[in-house]
Amino acid sequence: MLLALVGFALGHLVAALSSSFALVLAARVVTAPATGTFWCVGAIVATTAAGGSHVTGPGACSWEV
Repeated sequence: MLLALVGFALGHLVAALSSSFALVLAARVVTAPATGTFWCVGAIVATTAAGGSHVTGPGACSWEV
């Protein structure tokens, strides 16, 4: 989770300091999986901390709609 947060922060730092659109786009593409990983793991940790009785829907990060 810490690695995902570091990737998220570094990608956004590169995007903020870049002067070309291509670099901003590349940084955003790199930060997208880090963001998804961070929130997915965070949802699993929060669900586990709350206990199984508080889960009302499908598991965290389920691809089913």
